Amino acid sequence: MECQFINSYEELEEFSSAWDSLVVKSECSSFFSTAGFTRAWWRAYEKSRDMHIAVVKDGTGNLRLIAPFQSEKNNPWRWESVGTNLIT
Repeated sequence: MECQFINSYEELEEFSSAWDSLVVKSECSSFFSTAGFTRAWWRAYEKSRDMHIAVVKDGTGNLRLIAPFQSEKNNPWRWESVGTNLIT
């Protein structure tokens, strides 16, 4: 497995179609799972928060997991999922 992080809006835009293709295959798909929702959320909160999107690929390069996290700019070590769950 390989994990990388998307930390810029431009990277997110480039990755959006792959993200949404994975959502379509998921058993738990909703609007809130899409790249479009995350892009909108980021634009709304970009002045006060940073985005950290974890992207996990398997050994053959297939996309396996996307997990969007965010943190307050003044507290970058306290990550929360995009929503309300605290991840520390």
